[in-house]
Amino acid sequence: MDDFSWAYLGLLATGMLLWLVYGLARHDPVIVVTNGIALVLQLVLIALKGHRVPKATRRAGGMAYSADHEGRHPDQDPASLS
Repeated sequence: MDDFSWAYLGLLATGMLLWLVYGLARHDPVIVVTNGIALVLQLVLIALKGHRVPKATRRAGGMAYSADHEGRHPDQDPASLS
């Protein structure tokens, strides 16, 4: 989700919402359904971006921990990497 900026996601959702309002004003079910579905999917993307796990956080045994700058677990012995 790092490929999509907050500005892009927000602007696209705003455009979809405006098209949805336009479709409602025209009583056009094709515009309403299409943009309603697209807006729901866009909101899912926004939610996923808001709840993503930061890159520095890794999973080990179900427990989250922050890796060091070389990607090692804090308990990992550097000598064992040879």
